[in-house]
Amino acid sequence: MTLLKTGLKTHYANPNGGSTISISVGQFVHLGTGVVFGKDVVIGDMAIIKYGAIVGNNVRIGIGTMIKELTTIGDNCVIENDVAIGRMVRIGNGSKIGSLSEIGEHAQIGSGVKLPEKSIILPYQRVGMDKTIA
Repeated sequence: MTLLKTGLKTHYANPNGGSTISISVGQFVHLGTGVVFGKDVVIGDMAIIKYGAIVGNNVRIGIGTMIKELTTIGDNCVIENDVAIGRMVRIGNGSKIGSLSEIGEHAQIGSGVKLPEKSIILPYQRVGMDKTIA
């Protein structure tokens, strides 16, 4: 994934023989090794996505956002500008993370959660999820 050129829209064939994947990458973006993208992903300028992250389909990542190692972002999510996401965070489908927010490592954000700007989620915290343990 580090071979993606910044500042342009890139199309490449799905290695599994599926449909074409479209990724729009801003200027000065750093992508770690082993990052996996779904279809129709937009990455803003100066974003950093560290190794092993998984980014779902139709995801928008804002300017200056940092996504650390082994984080998973579900489909149809919006991560606004200048968000810091810690290691091994899980964000459910259809969630929106407001600008200038910080999410601690190992936190879990449920599907459809809308965090306002400047939110702080502590490490290991679960937001918008059923906390029942089976």
